[in-house]
This record gives sequence, structure tokens and C-alpha cells, in this order.
Amino acid sequence: DILFSRLGKKQRDPAMMLVASVIEVSDFNWCLNNYEPSDDDESDEGRFFFVVLNMACIEVIMHLEEQNMDVVMANSELLVACYFIVESAVSHLSNPDNHLAGVLKQKQNIQQALNNAFAAILKFLQELSNQVLKEDPSKMDNAQLKYFVCATIRILGAWLSEETQALREDVYEIMPFILRLAHETFEVQKVAKLSLLAGGSADKFTPDAALESLHQKNVVTPDTLRFLVPGMCHLVAEDKPRKIILDMNMHETLFIYLSYHWTIYDSYSTWLKEQAKGSDVSEPMFMLESSNFEMVNSKFAMITVCNVLMNIIVLEPG
Repeated sequence: DILFSRLGKKQRDPAMMLVASVIEVSDFNWCLNNYEPSDDDESDEGRFFFVVLNMACIEVIMHLEEQNMDVVMANSELLVACYFIVESAVSHLSNPDNHLAGVLKQKQNIQQALNNAFAAILKFLQELSNQVLKEDPSKMDNAQLKYFVCATIRILGAWLSEETQALREDVYEIMPFILRLAHETFEVQKVAKLSLLAGGSADKFTPDAALESLHQKNVVTPDTLRFLVPGMCHLVAEDKPRKIILDMNMHETLFIYLSYHWTIYDSYSTWLKEQAKGSDVSEPMFMLESSNFEMVNSKFAMITVCNVLMNIIVLEPG
């Protein structure tokens, strides 16, 4: 009811952040209307879904377009919440089993809303790369800005993994910046991540170490490359972005990344096998869950990286 009403910023912002929080702890099905539509109104199904997604896209556009960096950062918490809503919607829509009739009727409007939001995101990243950071490169030393830029690249990566046609020239233009940042964040967190692996010294993989590994508290920025790898599967299928990727030697980075995730997978797999053999002292459940999560994450990362490298081998002459 709140989101269907006329709201000021003081009511709208916390409402959007609450929606993002509920989606995070449940799933996106919560946003789907379950009313039984009446004979004269078949549009109720999926109406809340469309309203929430449309509002999130509008917030992204309003705060990223024509705003200076100070204003953007002042609203970064709201923007990250809207990013999460949009990313969840993209993931939900990409599964054909989830499509409701009411959502399908709004397909063109949903596509337009998403394209407008991602046009604003691409423009923001371009201005950041071409103007803000050229004038003062030290701005990226600010942890809040760096986290926000990584969050922005994460949602862009989610979109690129599904969208293969819209805004292509804008995507090509920003690729060098986001790939360079992805390489940098990978290098920054790689050593710290590997030092906490379960397969190393038994003394190192303690409950505190497991939590630190899961939340990466000692890492300044997340592994942005992980967000971009799925979209790179599509990008390397096109001549222009594939040339950008090869010119930046990202294929070499991906090979190192493959080895990195194999080390993580093998380490946790070995540790879990040792626990399964039986021990006098059972490990805390969250350590087992953390290890399984790390294994699954690394497994899918390796599969995706292999797909990218395979496409490069097949499509790149010579």
C-alpha cells in the first residue's frame, strides 16, 4: 500500500530499502501479486512486481544522472538497495519458468525501464572514468566510493549476462575501465583469500577464519571480476569486445583466475573430506556451510571461465 501511494523522499527511501531487505531474506516471488484477478481486471497479477522494479529503475536514473559525486555518495545506501532489487528482477525474469501472464504483458515496459536504468549506470561509469578520476585519481582510494563502484559493476555484470543487444556501443566504451578495475580488485583480495583457505595449516582454518573468509572482512573491495565473468561469455562472441578483452590480456588474467578458483575448490573439498572421515570434535555448522558455499561458488566460476576461454579459442583466428 505504501508504494502504491504518493510518497515523499522521506517515506519512499526507507520503503525501497525495506523491499530490498525482504527480497534478500526471502526471494523475488514475494514481489509477485497473488490476488485472484476479477473478470474485468486481469492486470493485478504482477502489478506489485512492475511497480517495485519501475520505482527502483527511476531511483537509479534520478540519482545517477546530472548529480555530482557527493550527492551520489550521500544516496549510495539507497542506490545499492535499488541495485539489489533490479538485479533480483533481472535474475527472476531470466528464468522462463517464473513468467506470470501479468508480467509478460508488461514485457516491453519492463525492458524499457531496465534499458533506461542501465543507460544511466553506463553514463555514470563513463563520467567517473573520463572526468572524475582523470581529474583526481586518488578519489578511488575512498573505501565508500570504491565499494559503490564495485556494486555498480556488479549490477552491470548481472545485466550483461542476460542482455546481448541493448546499448552495445556504450558497453564497449566502458569495458576497459571496468575490466581494469576487475583485474585490480582480484589482485588485491587474492593473497588474503588464499591465506585463509581450509586446506592450508589446520591452525589457520578456525571459526574466526571461516567467518572472515565468508565475509572477506580483511578485503578492501569485493572480487569484481567474479561479477563480470558471466557477461564475458557473451562479449567474447562479438568481434569488438573480444578484441578489447584480448588487447588488455584479460585471457591471461582469466587463466590465473581459473587456477585461483581451483585452489579454493580443492582446499575446501579436501577439508570437507577430512571432516567426513569422522572426528572427535565436530566443527561448527556454519564452517561446513561456508566451505560448501565456497566450493559451489568456485565450481561455477571455473565452469564460466572455461566457457569464456573456449569461446576465445574457437572464435579468435590464429
